[in-house]
Amino acid sequence: MCSLKALQDWCGDVCEGYSDVLITDMSSSFTDGLAFCAFDVAERELGIPALLDPDELVSVEEPDLLSIITYVSQIYSVFRRNSHGTDHERPLTVKELACSS
Repeated sequence: MCSLKALQDWCGDVCEGYSDVLITDMSSSFTDGLAFCAFDVAERELGIPALLDPDELVSVEEPDLLSIITYVSQIYSVFRRNSHGTDHERPLTVKELACSS
């Protein structure tokens, strides 16, 4: 398991390049649901159940931090596992993993 800061930094890296998605923390950055759109491949391609619904996120003032950390940690773990044994020095991003599937 990685630190909360490392997880936040990884989310920022993964979401880089997506317009209007800026990860500055692990709660309010996910309120509008846009960050989770960058992770929609997780359920479809990786079999990680969607613990959070973007529609529910936009209906609350601040999403549940523990739920976000749990969900993102599952995604991070899959990327770490899939990046071992490859030429990658870092975990695969969502786009890289989706393209390799």
